[in-house]
Amino acid sequence: MTTLTENNNIITTRQEIKLTLPIAQLFEVLENFPDIPQILINSLTSFNYLLSSNLKIKNKISELDKISDLLKPMLQYKNNQKIQLLSCELVSKLSNDHTKNIQSIAQEGGIEAVFEALKKYPTDTQIQAEGCLALAHLAYTPENQTKITTTYHGIDYIISVLQRFTNNETIQNNCCLAFANFSFQNSENQEIMSGEPVNQVISIMKQYPESKNIHLNGTTALVNLSISTSNQNRITFLKGIPLIISSLTKFQTEALIVQKSFVALANLAYNNTRNQQEISQHVSLIENIMKNSSDLIIQEKAFLLLSNIAVNKNSKSQIVNSNLIEFAVNAIDTFRSENNILNYCLLFLANLAYNENQIQQKIASLSGLTKVLDLMSTCNNYDLECMSCLFLVNLSVHPFNKKIIADSNGIEQFLALMQKHPNDPQIQNKCILALANLSVAKENQTKIRELGVDIIFTLKDNIAFQSNLAIQTKLLILLVNLSYQNEENKKIFISRNVLGWIRDLMDRYTQPETDLRIQINCCKMISNVANYLDVPTIISVLSTMKKFSDPLIQDISSFILEFYVLKKTNPNETICLDILKSTLNTLQEYPNYEGIQEKSCSILEYFSKENQNPDYRILIRNQAITSLFNSAIRFSTNPIIFRSSFLTIVYCAKFIPVTIDSLLTEKQINTAKEIFSDSKIIQEHQDLLSLAQFLFDGQ
Repeated sequence: MTTLTENNNIITTRQEIKLTLPIAQLFEVLENFPDIPQILINSLTSFNYLLSSNLKIKNKISELDKISDLLKPMLQYKNNQKIQLLSCELVSKLSNDHTKNIQSIAQEGGIEAVFEALKKYPTDTQIQAEGCLALAHLAYTPENQTKITTTYHGIDYIISVLQRFTNNETIQNNCCLAFANFSFQNSENQEIMSGEPVNQVISIMKQYPESKNIHLNGTTALVNLSISTSNQNRITFLKGIPLIISSLTKFQTEALIVQKSFVALANLAYNNTRNQQEISQHVSLIENIMKNSSDLIIQEKAFLLLSNIAVNKNSKSQIVNSNLIEFAVNAIDTFRSENNILNYCLLFLANLAYNENQIQQKIASLSGLTKVLDLMSTCNNYDLECMSCLFLVNLSVHPFNKKIIADSNGIEQFLALMQKHPNDPQIQNKCILALANLSVAKENQTKIRELGVDIIFTLKDNIAFQSNLAIQTKLLILLVNLSYQNEENKKIFISRNVLGWIRDLMDRYTQPETDLRIQINCCKMISNVANYLDVPTIISVLSTMKKFSDPLIQDISSFILEFYVLKKTNPNETICLDILKSTLNTLQEYPNYEGIQEKSCSILEYFSKENQNPDYRILIRNQAITSLFNSAIRFSTNPIIFRSSFLTIVYCAKFIPVTIDSLLTEKQINTAKEIFSDSKIIQEHQDLLSLAQFLFDGQ
């Protein structure tokens, strides 16, 4: 074994010597004969040959730190067309995928030299081809990108070259690569290139439908350019999607073209409903490529593309009609060690399942839930943990799936992740939301509280998240669900001062435009624990809630008022008058919201009874009779509204006393008579008939 290793080392050393000797000799020639152009031409030709035949030469030149020597002929003989051509070719080869050489060439004036050669020989096709390729390779670093495109206006120059050499395939190809590299991770250049460069790339790809190189470099350019929204729209307008699909279809066996095509389509589909639907028409092509390819990057980029089109409701049907759901669920096992593929695979399934009960159930039936739960517990990879959580959040909406997740120790896993990443907002966000979904099932409420109450309240008290609106809102949703019709949970939450926390949130988040969701959930939480509130707390909470005009908040506010008025001990006169005025305003402001009308009518019925202060009935009579009548007619199928509305009207007429025609118009009285002549109404409201008769006959 030792001998074999030694022999291998000897062979390697000899190879290095063979590489080094001619390079050293060539550098000596450059150094010794700087004034003889033909010798320089021969040396540059030899360098280009060596670079073409052996990739290690680039590294060796870099190690020798001889870039400046190689550029000297180019800088010295600007009028020698042959030297300029060979030097452009040399710069192109040295800078191809070699960061150190790229930096050295830029430092030694190589970018300026290439532009000078290009501009001095504008009609030389070879110089233009090699020079544009050199610029493409040199643009690999951000510093060079800026220098080429800003200082030397490289984008405009490439456009001018394309316009001069419309039928030269090599130049067209090299310019596509230049556009690709100019726009790589450079948002400013992407915006600058939203016009003619996009037009040129698409035009070139259409002009050379059989060229693999052009379709590779053209698609790469579209990948980078399509990140910009303006470019996304322009590419779409120029029929770029059918062009990429055509390229994908034609070059299915060319891995690099397929990879780039998938990413370009993914970018075009991102946040673009129309493009998502157009691309989804080709799901069968994507599926076929995925099933017949062993290339891991193709699988990764395909799932990326699918995840972007799966957010579109109209695209989901195309995916469901394929076998991609089965393929993706199987991929969780097939690509268990490939984290990037798994990430996009889970994102695809999560997006596909969002708000789609049938898809959620189908994924579960294929063992998707148990596979992801197993993956989440064993992967020990942060990104996969996040994505697994997102997947489980979206699938935990379905009632059947809640049971699978809970029975498979999903609750324990979410709580364990929260403890593992106590200060990570993404993990906390997703785990809390998953637990909130699971807590809708009553059988999970107690389990979550018993296992997780300390973890949940530790999160609540974590100072790092006290200003994180998303986490505070989701935490509220979880506590709302856990406390719904669960007295044991309510008592424990009250004992941990959940009301103080709620009040603090309501005081801190008071902007209707941005804080509505957290206010709604604060209100829901308060309504859940209303029977634990004292009078000052109720009045204070209601005062805060009145700042928000959202119907749902007002509905909850009406519920709390109703609970307070009908079930708590009698409040004092001042509080009663405030409640009555508030209810009258709410009744009139939200005439079309059944929940608000129901609770408001119940409160007004209470205040209009004989044993109440007569001033209350006068206030109701003066402000609410028409609203009560309209509510009774509008919601005649709601027995609570119907009954409370008519009772309040009757009480206001009977106990003031006034004649009924002073409260209702003749048309309203006739409408009431018609309603009470309905056999169904008579059957449902027998006890109202005598009171209704009072309406019709008066006093």
